[in-house]
Amino acid sequence: MRLDDASQLAESLASPAPEPAAGIAICATGAMAAALVAKACALSPDASLEAEHARAKDLRAELLATAERDVAAFYAVLEARRSGGSEREAWAVAALVLAGSLTGSLRPPRRHNKPAIRRWSARTAGSAGR
Repeated sequence: MRLDDASQLAESLASPAPEPAAGIAICATGAMAAALVAKACALSPDASLEAEHARAKDLRAELLATAERDVAAFYAVLEARRSGGSEREAWAVAALVLAGSLTGSLRPPRRHNKPAIRRWSARTAGSAGR
């Protein structure tokens, strides 16, 4: 990974130009967090984290897909503005893109792997004083 990519994203988000920002920022942040969880699961010596690893990969993919839908919704708002269509309705649809994802398929699982979390906590607590 190149730091230039992250710098370019941050610069683009800060730009006053009319382009997608909030949805990309939210989804990219979540996708990066999910990627780190997947990486931690993959590197863990605990073999019982396969479900968490798969869930993190699925979540990352869904967040990136939601970012793409958000970009499309944003450009629909711009097109409504240009063509004299209902900008208010287009914004309502754009808001539903993120709201629907965040309240639907992106809901975190109810079950957590508590035994694995306890084992990891015990291992890291023992090495913290070293």
